[in-house]
Amino acid sequence: MLLLAILCVSSWHVSVQEPVLPFEIPPHPFTVTCPWEAVPGGDRRGTPEPSPGPSLPRWPVSRETTPARNITDIPSPHTSVCCLGSDTESLCPPQEQNLTLTVTCWMAADLSLFLCNLKPSGEAGAVTYTLELLDMTSHLSNPLVQTSECEHREVVECLVPSVLPDNIYWVWLTARSAPASLISPLMVVTPGNIVKPSAPRDLRWEVTTDGFHRLGWAGPKPPPFPLRYQLRYSSLTPEAAWQVLDVGEESVILSELQVEVSYTVQVRCVRRTSLGVWSDWSSPTQVDVQEVTYQPSRVVTVPSSTVTVRCIFYNKMPGDEGLVWLLNMVEKVPEDQYTLVSEHESRVTLWDLPVTSPGERGHVLQCCPNSTRCNYRYTEIFVVDTTIWCETDGEMQRMTCGWRPMPLNVVTESEYRLRYYRKGFDCAELGGSEARGEMEECGVWRNEEQQCHVRPIHLLSAHVMWLEIHLPEQTLRSAPTCLIPMDVVKPWPPAGVNAEVTVPEGLLRVSWQEPRLPPYPLSCQLRYSASSEPAHWRILARL
Repeated sequence: MLLLAILCVSSWHVSVQEPVLPFEIPPHPFTVTCPWEAVPGGDRRGTPEPSPGPSLPRWPVSRETTPARNITDIPSPHTSVCCLGSDTESLCPPQEQNLTLTVTCWMAADLSLFLCNLKPSGEAGAVTYTLELLDMTSHLSNPLVQTSECEHREVVECLVPSVLPDNIYWVWLTARSAPASLISPLMVVTPGNIVKPSAPRDLRWEVTTDGFHRLGWAGPKPPPFPLRYQLRYSSLTPEAAWQVLDVGEESVILSELQVEVSYTVQVRCVRRTSLGVWSDWSSPTQVDVQEVTYQPSRVVTVPSSTVTVRCIFYNKMPGDEGLVWLLNMVEKVPEDQYTLVSEHESRVTLWDLPVTSPGERGHVLQCCPNSTRCNYRYTEIFVVDTTIWCETDGEMQRMTCGWRPMPLNVVTESEYRLRYYRKGFDCAELGGSEARGEMEECGVWRNEEQQCHVRPIHLLSAHVMWLEIHLPEQTLRSAPTCLIPMDVVKPWPPAGVNAEVTVPEGLLRVSWQEPRLPPYPLSCQLRYSASSEPAHWRILARL
């Protein structure tokens, strides 16, 4: 009986159709390949008779832009002459395919768009593409098919808005080239699994106190999910290859860089889990690896300020014996003004540096192993003139204040603000720029010099003033100064000037009328010149 049972079972012929699941769109490029020759010229869909197999669920489906149509219009995994392939597997049979698309799909970082880029290859002629999505998670009895008519740019771009990141969608692609069309096999995607984050930004680097380079950056804000990063760098030589590092945080220390070599560095990010699409690479930044690095490498300051500069030696330090700081290449900085911070770093503090003349270079500061040998690199210190001048007009209605503009060789972008407050009726005990009354701002207007107007004015009040200079990376504040508008009145020119020669003395008598304001005695000057070009003026003492 046992043998009979075995024979009976073995005599059955069971045919089982294995289910073919839709292709899940991966977070990396994949291919769609199709043979145009397999499509009959009059067959607009280009799909053969479906083979027997499990059928897909059927229900009415409507489009946003076209009349309702039946689910039978949606392709089945069994009914396409096209095939799909990825980096790890291929569903394509070994036959000639003359339409090949490299497809990359992702969801935008702000979750507003689902995108697919198509890169065609092969001779397909003028082809138009349509991408369609059907929400499988929707509880609607009549769900919508969302359609994108793809646009030809550098690549073919397909954009589908209003896609929910956590829903599951069926996806299919249609290629049309008269008189035939092809439809891809059915694909499936959960858009939230292939979100493409924004590229990192604001790459910055610094030299640590250990002499290494730390590179930092800012990831997407706010991050859509936990991220991991990838950094690549290469020296600026044609034969140099990219070195790639995987990083879990928003900074990394690069310890294998070569001295006196410049590197290009970029960063990108991806979801920390295995799912997700890499962002684009960030804008490149350049890192110059120097034997000695100064922080800051350039200083802009105002008179009476202190300046602190660090010098850091990369991977080596000459030792504290003989280490000197030089100002303007010849002047030794006193030893009590600098210290050795670590085996790689020294720090110096300077004060009361002279104002930098317009058009001239700044003060050159160098950190040298000894007084006879010094690296050619340096930090440059500009001390900008912040002298404020003011004058009250002859009608004593308005006070104009001005200052010398910053030379263009110092900084090309700057914004000046003159602030002030009033304190009593004298300038004794000036104090600081912290307002002891209501702080006001002098409105700025531009001409050849930076100037502003104070109006209305309080003629007898002491005005404590200072400049704020807003630069791209810092804000400078000058030392405060004090003046009283009545003390800086610029009278109108004398009127009614009359000149006559006395007889018989033959002397030149000059008379004039003084302006009625200011209401205090004035002294005048007289200048004269012979009628010649150019005029050579002679000035008499105050009259």
